[in-house]
Amino acid sequence: MEIKCDVFLIVHIILFELLILRERLIVVLVNALNVVRCREMFLRIVLTLVILQILCQAKHVCKVPGTSPIIHATSYNSRSKRSTPNSQLKFTVVYTSGFQKNSLFEQIKTKIVLPSLVYWENTLSVKRVASDNIILERQCLDGQTSYVKWPNGTLGIYCNKGCENITRCFTEPIPDNYLNGCKEFVANKPSIQGSRGSGIPPNGYLVFVDATATEPCQSDDLLAYALACQLEFGTDRPVAGYVNMCPTQLSIKPGDVRSSISTFIHEMAHALGFSSTSYAFLREEDGTPRTPRDPQTNLPALGQDSDYIYVASKSTVTKVQRIWVSAVSTTIRTVDAFVLPNVLAEARAHFNCPTMDGMDLENDGGSGTAFVHFEKRITEVNYS
Repeated sequence: MEIKCDVFLIVHIILFELLILRERLIVVLVNALNVVRCREMFLRIVLTLVILQILCQAKHVCKVPGTSPIIHATSYNSRSKRSTPNSQLKFTVVYTSGFQKNSLFEQIKTKIVLPSLVYWENTLSVKRVASDNIILERQCLDGQTSYVKWPNGTLGIYCNKGCENITRCFTEPIPDNYLNGCKEFVANKPSIQGSRGSGIPPNGYLVFVDATATEPCQSDDLLAYALACQLEFGTDRPVAGYVNMCPTQLSIKPGDVRSSISTFIHEMAHALGFSSTSYAFLREEDGTPRTPRDPQTNLPALGQDSDYIYVASKSTVTKVQRIWVSAVSTTIRTVDAFVLPNVLAEARAHFNCPTMDGMDLENDGGSGTAFVHFEKRITEVNYS
């Protein structure tokens, strides 16, 4: 999306902001240079600079795809409750046919994809690592499943009508090598039909990298999108996901590579769990679910919203009130905010605000943007 830099518009914005600053400065001086008001003025200056940047530089919009059924992968072992050493995250990459048809396939892979994945491998480690490979599960016909509770208390999920011929991660078929046999009922008894693949390593993540001109990519300002498609049954850790880089937006020019890497890293954050579909599955440091679970299904027990997304507990995402200052008035707005302990600690340190009560989530941009990014008004570097 190209946005022309209108000098006259910029000048008017600056003059408007300066007039507001002058009025607020008078108020501030009358109130003995109140520090909070001074901070508001500083933020207005920063906002003006941000407006200049937006006017003079095209930005892309990040869209997280719509919801898809939650599938839990299986690790065939008895996971120890004792503390186990963390293990660095390791990606297994499947490049789709759409990606491999791109004439710049090898260069995009080496210059953009692999450096981005190395970033996350160096950044994240897996806690409570399984002792055996993780096997992805097959999709059930019509999505119909039943739960079986075994004598040891663990749950098993089985298909009522059998399995789909092809199990997909978003649009991409998952190779049989990563999949379990079909878990279904035979003569009213739970069984596994067919052979089991080798799966992915216990600390692994299977990522499908695509570059197909899908319908969402027809938007001029969309660079890429991503999501997770399977979670590990015992921990709810995302273990498989999909990233599509819109081919018309891909560039390996020297001046564009850094931005492309930043975009891919950002999209992988969604595939790794920064998505509204994952919030209700987040856990405490010790592995306890943050959102209460239904004992019959082990799924979040607070219901689903209008988009069929499981509702997260208020200890994960909650409503907070913000004082909203504009040129004409001051109002109180209610917004959604992360209150996860580690996120809150980092936000307080970053903004030097010990009383900060939540990290605001984006409330604009519609489905796929709102609620799956931090508030751009605060963080600015949000969609790239």
